[in-house]
Amino acid sequence: DGKKYVWAPNYGTRQDDGSYDAPVVISRFPLSPGQTVLNNETTENYFFDLKPCWPAFDFKNDMVAVCNYKKFVIYRLSELQALPETTITLPYTITYGGSSPVDTKRAEYSGSPTIKARDCSKVKPLYTVTFDYSKRGLHWQSYCIDNGWIYAILQAKPKEEKVEPAEDNPDLLFETYVEAYKMDGSKNLYKMRQEYIRNMDAILKYDWNEKSYYYCEPEGIKVYDGIMLTMYTLRGQESNHLIRRPVVFRLASPVK
Repeated sequence: DGKKYVWAPNYGTRQDDGSYDAPVVISRFPLSPGQTVLNNETTENYFFDLKPCWPAFDFKNDMVAVCNYKKFVIYRLSELQALPETTITLPYTITYGGSSPVDTKRAEYSGSPTIKARDCSKVKPLYTVTFDYSKRGLHWQSYCIDNGWIYAILQAKPKEEKVEPAEDNPDLLFETYVEAYKMDGSKNLYKMRQEYIRNMDAILKYDWNEKSYYYCEPEGIKVYDGIMLTMYTLRGQESNHLIRRPVVFRLASPVK
């Protein structure tokens, strides 16, 4: 139809700090530059009965994955899009609006919304892959899917809410790892340490961080056509954590 859309997790609930987390629906929104789009202004909704429900897409191969931190579940996207829309009352309590600093213009709502959605909870997935990253001392950040593989970007797990120093570099607050899992379960690649983020001299040279507080938190990953993009939040002032510098690295994919 010539319009642009964005897919995103939806119907998360407000947290104590005013942010939103624990989404339970995957939605397609119209992309309207300069306009605010509310969580109920969607063109499509997909319910998987997973909480949380984080999506990843491989449109080229007609696949969508959802992850609840414990497993990846992969489906044929066109099969889900062919499902009929039904009326679903979400089996979770959702709170939004009110005191949220990003949603103050709406009155507070708390309850179980009723929405029009495609019910994917009974669809047999193509693959289900167990995700046990925490057993290897890692902390969840993000993931993507591409050409039969699942890629997760992870960081060294903080201990007792304190940042864990890197293994052999005391100035690096924590390590970043990428893991790759073949969807059919035939191969896993664990804890591929991302050495480029340890190159402090290069990163400091571009003024992306400060040596006194060398903070490099992995935030996103996207793999396609043999390319791997990784995004980090870099911030260099220990006294002011609101200073953030999003930086994207372009690398060769670890899997061919």
